[in-house]
Amino acid sequence: METPGFGKESAPRQKSREEVRSQERKTLRHLLPPDLQLKFEPKGRWNFEGELLRRRHSEIKEDQTFFDFLKMKKEAKERTGMPPEGGDAFVLEFSKARHKVSSELALIDTLYSIEIEILQNDDLSAAEIGKILADKDPQFAREIMNLLINKGGIYELYEGTELALKLGERQLAEKNLQTFLDQKQYSYAGKIALGLGNLELAKQSLENLYKKESRTTKKESEVRKKFGLTIFSADMAELGRRIAEQDPEFGRNFLEKLLSKKRVFEAAKVAIGLGDPELAERLRSELYNGGIPELSMEIGLDMAKLDFDFGWKWMERNLAHGDPILPPIAVGKIVAVLAERQNLTGEQTSKIKEIRDKLLKAGGHESLFVAGKIALASGDVSAYRLAQKDLQESKSEPARLKSNKLVIEYLKRKEISPETKRLIGVLSDVTKEKRYAVDMVKNLLLGGDLLDFQSKYLPTFLALKDYGMIINNKAEEGKKWENPELFFEINTDIIVNLQLLDNNLSAALLRSWMSRGFSFADSNLVGCVPVLEDIDSFNAVQKFIKSQKGNLSYYEFGKLLEIASGYIASGRKEIFVSLLGKASPYKETLDILNGKLFEIIARKAGVKGEIAFSSAEHWPLRFLPNLVNHYQFLKTESKVTQDLYGGVLRAAFENRFSKFISDEGQTDKLGKKIALHNQEVEKTFKKSGINWENWENFSGQEAFEVGAGKKISPEESWGELMQKLTDLQELLGNLPVAGSLRKDMIRIQKEKGKFDFSGIDLSDPEWQKKNFPNYARGLEYLISKNPGFVLPGQAAELWKQIQEFVGVVQRRGKDQHAKKRFLVKKWDRDPRRDLFQGNYSRCCISIGEKGIAPQQLPGVEFDVYPPGILEFLVDKGVQVAEVIDEEIGEPIGQCWLYVSLDKNNQPVLVADTFDIQASYGIGKNENRGIREAMFKFLRNYADAAGIKNVVLGKKWGNGDSIVNKVEVGDLPKTSLPPIKKLGGYVNKKQYYLETTGSREVYLIE
Repeated sequence: METPGFGKESAPRQKSREEVRSQERKTLRHLLPPDLQLKFEPKGRWNFEGELLRRRHSEIKEDQTFFDFLKMKKEAKERTGMPPEGGDAFVLEFSKARHKVSSELALIDTLYSIEIEILQNDDLSAAEIGKILADKDPQFAREIMNLLINKGGIYELYEGTELALKLGERQLAEKNLQTFLDQKQYSYAGKIALGLGNLELAKQSLENLYKKESRTTKKESEVRKKFGLTIFSADMAELGRRIAEQDPEFGRNFLEKLLSKKRVFEAAKVAIGLGDPELAERLRSELYNGGIPELSMEIGLDMAKLDFDFGWKWMERNLAHGDPILPPIAVGKIVAVLAERQNLTGEQTSKIKEIRDKLLKAGGHESLFVAGKIALASGDVSAYRLAQKDLQESKSEPARLKSNKLVIEYLKRKEISPETKRLIGVLSDVTKEKRYAVDMVKNLLLGGDLLDFQSKYLPTFLALKDYGMIINNKAEEGKKWENPELFFEINTDIIVNLQLLDNNLSAALLRSWMSRGFSFADSNLVGCVPVLEDIDSFNAVQKFIKSQKGNLSYYEFGKLLEIASGYIASGRKEIFVSLLGKASPYKETLDILNGKLFEIIARKAGVKGEIAFSSAEHWPLRFLPNLVNHYQFLKTESKVTQDLYGGVLRAAFENRFSKFISDEGQTDKLGKKIALHNQEVEKTFKKSGINWENWENFSGQEAFEVGAGKKISPEESWGELMQKLTDLQELLGNLPVAGSLRKDMIRIQKEKGKFDFSGIDLSDPEWQKKNFPNYARGLEYLISKNPGFVLPGQAAELWKQIQEFVGVVQRRGKDQHAKKRFLVKKWDRDPRRDLFQGNYSRCCISIGEKGIAPQQLPGVEFDVYPPGILEFLVDKGVQVAEVIDEEIGEPIGQCWLYVSLDKNNQPVLVADTFDIQASYGIGKNENRGIREAMFKFLRNYADAAGIKNVVLGKKWGNGDSIVNKVEVGDLPKTSLPPIKKLGGYVNKKQYYLETTGSREVYLIE
């Protein structure tokens, strides 16, 4: 008798009927229209409430294809019992349909993005976005409508009312119409009346407007005297034109009134409304000859829309003779109107293309915008994209605004399919986070599972948002965002792409960033953009994450993104992709990536000789990407600052920094300038009685140890455990084991008074089962169903942390006298480490971190990124007293030191500010110990240098309070003459020292 599975090959296991049906249901679900896929519940329940039946005879192609497939599947099963032939073709059709819906959602998402930017800048073209969205996403259009109406301004009310008309909100429009009438805003009242179909009220409003506008003002008199014309009213002109189109008799009578009063512009508009091009042309010429070419152009463009032949001749006349008054761009505006014409001749099409291409070549935001409009009018999307690309790459503010307007012009012309409209409606029902929903679903349609939207991604996003709101509410003033919703709106696309990269890791990383404030998180999110937008880097990172099989922490994930950004910023992303593709363990991969990046940065700094990575041991490798990023950030700064950064890096890489700041005979011109400055600093210090040798080379230190924290009560330990378990439950998402953990949490909560950490034996292999029985059984069940099952990476990491936490609490119970050791010393002025002093303490002069300076300091030249630490490094008149955490061997805080003179011209040691990492914050034992040791060190240092008094900054030069990260309430206050750095400045420009110019300080006795 043979043992099954031995001696011969076993036959493949046949799938059970239920497994086959399950697979069929899964396939069928993926072929459902996207809006129905969103209604498919994770447990496999159909929840369409008759939707399939209602759609059986739908005229929408997507529905027809789905039912065709069902019919073909049924017939094939009855005929052969096999899947239908041609099924792959249907799958391809659905794939195309998903791509189409995704591209249409991308257009909607673009509108959302522009609308957010518009509202941030208080740009009233938000109404234009609303009108485009009215038939694409009515709910969002209504949000814009309400926002405009509630703003309170009369123009906003008008724009909101126009949008209400577009959305069919007649009652709201009628109510607002009465407001316009009551406030005698006749132009707005007339246009809204026309929108409501009330022609008589519109005419009455026009008459009232005419009477109101006819009162002569000083400016009108001056214009009439100069040109024989009256100043125009654009509102009256437009309203008159629209009424004339509907009531020619009234229009002709109104035209006579305007002509009798020489209101040329308005009369020309009404003539166009009456379809009288000859009169309109005569009035247009009068405007042009009278020296008002802009108004002449507006009338001409209206005429070109009315009479193509006139427009073409007008264009040719401008091309042939040029125009001494109208700018060349005027021809392009005419062509943009003419290009709308259907059935152009080949010659006309070529001429339009020629002018468009000249505008593209000319560049400039106006030319590119008009070129884009011509391309859109001609239906040439490729040329439109060229114009749009050039606008975006110019990066100026006018170009950005024109880019947005050109996108709006494009989207005005784009229709969206019924399938997309239905999907947007379902998303509106599912969540209020509309922009997030559209952005995520558009990505999932291209290759993801729509079931993941509600079961995985949306819950994570909502949890992150709740967490962020709590953190922002607790933030200190200055770090709190007044409108926290804006943080998520402007970063939605980045968060979506991070989630798609890895949902669990990105959630943990975002929580870590947000815990340090929205501004910090915002700058770090922006730093991820290069990786997320580069498809090769994105795919490489995603593949690497999967290769680590859940062993990557969120910190390591964040570091990987930083390194990737460093390579991309250096223009060497292909090296990053290649190295990451080898899929080695994280630590090994990190060493390789850092080594190559080290070489790239050294070359970028201008190092020409051999570069040995062995010298990288002197650099904190985790900050290498920051060095690359700082190159990008300094592009907005002065050339002086850029040169200083390059010079410091070169000297550091070539191991000649000491010579760079000290040798007056060196060949490096920048170094020689710095050395001469430091020579003058030395002379000035000696003249003021300061012991220069001790100032420069003081070796005194203050070593101390302090209790690692106050005694933790069992209740606090229990609360900390429950928070960690809550975080774990969130990371487990919809896994069944999340419910099992919840049962254990409920039991622990009930037994709060009995829960004994000391009773947990972590050496017992069964400790998990004994203390978290439901969770352990849940894991066993999942593993039994799938032997390869592992927890999501971040959940596995957090479970390890929970185990470690239990051990920490047990040790707390055994030893309430645990100590931490610290050391206060003067820095070594070694740029390979000290360049990152701000990064260690996470303060505002960090290298390669975006825009975290608290505010601009008067007299300091910088845009967003204060150079600060660069100047401190090269100027011997500045020192840094650093606090080292001996456990990790790194700085966790500093005082920035320089010398000023008191009223008797005696030197005073100024500690500009006292920065410490937030983890050692005010109120903690470590913070108090650090403060006392630092103050003792500063007094000893001052004594050694022959300086009598030591002070700590209290006020900025602009009068605001300085934020010191230690208690200062018990320090005596004193005053000095306006504080000024002794020895001056390398480039004669003030450094980023907050106390400069202030008088108020704290005295350190």
